[in-house]
Amino acid sequence: MFSKILLFVLLFASAFFASGQQDISQQRAEMEALVSSGNYTAALKKALEIKKITEKKFGSSHVEHAQSVLDVAVVYYYLFDCSNSELNIEAAKNIYAKTSGIKSYAYANALQNQSYIFLTCNKPEKAEEAATQAIKIIQENVSDSTRLLATLYSDLGYVQTTLGKIPDAKRNYDKSYSLMNRYGFIHGEEYAFLLNNIASFYHDLSDYTSAKKYYDESLLIHKKVFGSDAPEYATVLNNEGILDLDFGYYEEGAQLIFKAAAIYKNTKGEKSLEYARSMNDIGNVYDKESDYKNAEQYYLKALQLKKELGVEGNVTYWNTLNNLALLYARLGNYSKAISTMQGQLELIKKYGGQTQPEYGNYLNSMGAIYEQNNDYTNASVYFNQALQFYKTYYGVSDPNYSRVLNNLGLLAVKQGKTQLAFQYYNQSLAILERDTIANQIEIADTYNNMGELHSETGDFTSASVEFQKALRIYDSVLGKKHPSYWITYSNDALLQYRSGNTNKAIQQTRQVLDMNLSMVYDNFTFLSEAEKLKYWNKTYDQFEFYNSMCVKEYTAIPELIGSMYNYSLATKSLVFNYTNQLKSKILQHGNKELLKEYVAWENKKQLLATYYNFSKQQLATNNINLPALESEVNLMEKNIVLQSAAFKIARDVRNITWKDIQAKLKENEAAVQMLRVKLYNNVWTDSIVYVALILTKETVDKPIMVVLKNGNKLEKKYYNGFFNAIQFDQVTDLYYTVFWKEIDQHILNKTTVYVSPAGVYNKISLPALKLPDGSYLLEKRNIQIVPVMRSIAAYAPSNVRQSDKAFLFGHPNYNYTLPADTAATRSVEAVQPLADELRGTELADLPGTKIEVDNISGILNAYGIPVNTYTGNNASETEIKKLVNPSVLHIATHGYFIKNAEIEEAGTATTATNYKENPWLRSGILLAGSNYTLNNQSSGNPLDDGILTAYEAMQLNLDRTDLVILSACETGLGEVMNSEGVIGLQRSFMLAGADNMLMSLWQVNDEGTQSLMSNFYKYWVVDRNSGIALRRAQLDLMKTHPSPYYWAPFVYIR
Repeated sequence: MFSKILLFVLLFASAFFASGQQDISQQRAEMEALVSSGNYTAALKKALEIKKITEKKFGSSHVEHAQSVLDVAVVYYYLFDCSNSELNIEAAKNIYAKTSGIKSYAYANALQNQSYIFLTCNKPEKAEEAATQAIKIIQENVSDSTRLLATLYSDLGYVQTTLGKIPDAKRNYDKSYSLMNRYGFIHGEEYAFLLNNIASFYHDLSDYTSAKKYYDESLLIHKKVFGSDAPEYATVLNNEGILDLDFGYYEEGAQLIFKAAAIYKNTKGEKSLEYARSMNDIGNVYDKESDYKNAEQYYLKALQLKKELGVEGNVTYWNTLNNLALLYARLGNYSKAISTMQGQLELIKKYGGQTQPEYGNYLNSMGAIYEQNNDYTNASVYFNQALQFYKTYYGVSDPNYSRVLNNLGLLAVKQGKTQLAFQYYNQSLAILERDTIANQIEIADTYNNMGELHSETGDFTSASVEFQKALRIYDSVLGKKHPSYWITYSNDALLQYRSGNTNKAIQQTRQVLDMNLSMVYDNFTFLSEAEKLKYWNKTYDQFEFYNSMCVKEYTAIPELIGSMYNYSLATKSLVFNYTNQLKSKILQHGNKELLKEYVAWENKKQLLATYYNFSKQQLATNNINLPALESEVNLMEKNIVLQSAAFKIARDVRNITWKDIQAKLKENEAAVQMLRVKLYNNVWTDSIVYVALILTKETVDKPIMVVLKNGNKLEKKYYNGFFNAIQFDQVTDLYYTVFWKEIDQHILNKTTVYVSPAGVYNKISLPALKLPDGSYLLEKRNIQIVPVMRSIAAYAPSNVRQSDKAFLFGHPNYNYTLPADTAATRSVEAVQPLADELRGTELADLPGTKIEVDNISGILNAYGIPVNTYTGNNASETEIKKLVNPSVLHIATHGYFIKNAEIEEAGTATTATNYKENPWLRSGILLAGSNYTLNNQSSGNPLDDGILTAYEAMQLNLDRTDLVILSACETGLGEVMNSEGVIGLQRSFMLAGADNMLMSLWQVNDEGTQSLMSNFYKYWVVDRNSGIALRRAQLDLMKTHPSPYYWAPFVYIR
């Protein structure tokens, strides 16, 4: 939550002390200087001293004393002490009434300050009353006060904006603007503040163009009046930065917010409230970018500074606490989210803030957090408290009251309380429909929610009516490209299927999927990895539903098979594919103009994605022509395609179909696309089936579809059985029967089979399946693993090598003491989950890996291939990161993979969460010095800690690398994510550019591995065909070591 800062001319009283009272005047000047510097505590002490002096010298009913009392009120205002500020401003006003009269300038000035104080203390109605009264006094009784009158109109405009009186607010802003321009008040601080506040007004109305215009004008005046290094200037910079962020200009907005923070630091100091606020806003910037670690750090820093400044009792402190709690909730750390929010609510009660409008929002947020944590009892408690709050202070017609009713309705749905849910929705709708123009979107949202509820209860007719009403509003107000429209359209497609309208459901679902893919391509250009994954997880259920529908209906509607295959091509490994590295590849291209064009295209795509979320009114207000912007983006894309082959490939893979895959197959080849499908049967079930979509050269109308209905058993009973059977040399043909037999029957005469695995198929060695005749699948077929089947059509291995040279790493010295200037890529805290997993285990020395790399070195040298070998202390992370496009990279060492469930929370709240959310951090290889780091001896220098994670491997420069072999334990494992495949070392090296890979699925035997690798390289050097070389080496090893435990752990990945 960002907080825009409104600027007001808070007036200290103008003092005219009698002769001989210059010492009081001097003290007053010192007090004002303390206020300007942000030292409000010292300023209050000085103001109270002056108040005592004036009361003693002039009496408590004298105008001079009134001025001092007003000054005290103003300083209390800056300290957010509402009680004392209100008490003193009322006292000052009463003195002015007696001494100067209620029609005087002084009395009007006191009313103006009282209006500011009421507004800050969340009493907007009283603020409006005070400002209106002051305006009336000036208009009727005080001449030559046009400047004050113009300022009062501006003040009243903001108060009325707060109250939701938008037309009144605009009229008063217009009056202020007109007066200041007519009378030439356009060079002072009042005009600069007015422009800022008008900009904020248009910002709230989502009118970016007008808001930007007024912020820019305000900055010009601020620069002339205060200078570009003044805190007042920084405030407008910060506000404009928030505007840019809200409208999708992330880079520009972040730059302005960071610049404002630097100014606050230089002028107000790091212990100022302004700087503390900027820390909160920087936290928000990182939060928007999904950089949760930095977001947390800046929120915590903001809280510490605000606490030191003594503003725990003010909304500025509570808002930051709220931001932090919501951050923890997004990370799934609900215990921290709840404890943070509880601390916030206790503070509010302590300082008597239960009547402030934000309190209702906080109660509602607390309810939402409990709901996300599936604690429906506490969620209901807090939602009802929020409901009572809005009822008490704002009435049952308030939109916020309606929103909480809607939340209670959603909660009732989750609790299975259907009738109660309908009751809440209907109450909410009755309130919203009192203003059908202002509340159109929320009305449509409620129609959608009611449609879902009717659908769940089997009232399909009523559900359809509600969905159609929602769609009409979304179409009218937001347009058919808005996400809200497609969410409801998707719900209606599901309804059609449940109603038995299968053909219509298929048609609508395809439209939904096509639009989702379009949105994905638009958004994935600029989103971070974490943001992509979250976005895709919200979207994938619709593709899952389509797959489930295809499984049920494909026999009656065979053409579903082709579309199912095509959608799987588009979505499989969509998040973590090689397009993630597109920008770095363009950067490596060395063409600065091309990179500039790419960045401009990326920014335009980001802007376009933001505008897709605008209503039609917002688009019109901001003069945004969506079709024109779309055409501009497409033209930019075409220009980049002409200059970058990598970009063209990344774009073209979107349009690949099963026919493109089939066209690449030879007579002896087959391609098997595996899918893991969760079944939908009016509700989502726990039943899993596996689907094999098979292509051969002979395929004509559609792929062959095989459904393996025992998916749940495959993933548990049969996988565990197969793994144990391999370990104890007890493999039988049972596992061939359950995992492969039905597929094999359709590829009888094919010797090479490309398999794109899914789910459990990522974890088994297909060549190790034993056939009924006692042979293994290895002896019958050459199985090649293809993580992304569309790469068959787009496959273009690089024929250009920077050098034909092999780099071999083995037998690292794990106990090498890393020098201080090269230790620790990550802090101790960052490797804590890995350290916890390996604690108590000294990494075993692997002398056999030295023999392995020495043997390989001899083979390659014999064929004239230059070799660089790194062992001992030199088998390091640093040396691997130095490599640029080696032909061969062979690494023989320990590998690791930490399962999600094994991570315990350690360090800050974001550390364990980063490991849980980022599978790239949970797998890696251990190199020289890794024991040094795991034993908590990191120095914090960002070069080498002996641990190469999958995330770091992804950044390696392997664009022209033919082969990577990870001869280590379990390097082929990783997080298996539905539709994404295995996220771990195998994917990271492929993303870094490697054409071919060999990896292991279980702990490898030294003797067997040495023999396998030596034979592999003997075959590989002949024709550089890695798949054939591995199979021949495995067949050789099978002769001396028949058990698949020895020859089957390594898989070839193309």
